[in-house]
Amino acid sequence: MSAYKRFGGEAAYLRQKGPEPQQQEAMILEYIGKNNRITRSKAAELCQLGPFQAKRILKKLVNDGKITQKGAKRGAYYELAP
Repeated sequence: MSAYKRFGGEAAYLRQKGPEPQQQEAMILEYIGKNNRITRSKAAELCQLGPFQAKRILKKLVNDGKITQKGAKRGAYYELAP
């Protein structure tokens, strides 16, 4: 049985599966563009991820030069790179 059938169709499957990593990155970048910054917890909420998964995506965006981290630990937030 295909995953689509188990979840009740393609749309239901995609809702259960959640966004792909590229979509998550785009969602985070769009959020920062509109709100100037994002925290790890907001990124996790936005992308329906756990905190460690959100941290991994944010770290990748930092390493790719798309965003910069300001602050540290609980006070950390991320902005678009200049």
